[in-house]
Amino acid sequence: MQEQQEQIEQTAKQPQLSESTLRRQERLPVYLFIWHICNCPTTKKKGITPIFPMCRTSWLKGVKAGIYPKPFKTGLGKRQNAWRTEDILSLAEKISRAK
Repeated sequence: MQEQQEQIEQTAKQPQLSESTLRRQERLPVYLFIWHICNCPTTKKKGITPIFPMCRTSWLKGVKAGIYPKPFKTGLGKRQNAWRTEDILSLAEKISRAK
């Protein structure tokens, strides 16, 4: 009984994502690369619709300034960085709520 109560409280504390964000989350991988997030030459070649309509340089400047989430090294290569999908989607949700 007490476990159920705690589980309900934890669920209530978690942020609720909108329906469109949940639909998008179902189609996205667990980790996102730069070409999933913003416009860059690779995005156009692969036919991917980016999440944010900004150039790669602006995104990376925002990461450096602490505005956007920091990436992590994937281990696939020395220079291969990725972002967690939930971090990017929560950022998109915050931006959409602010508008």
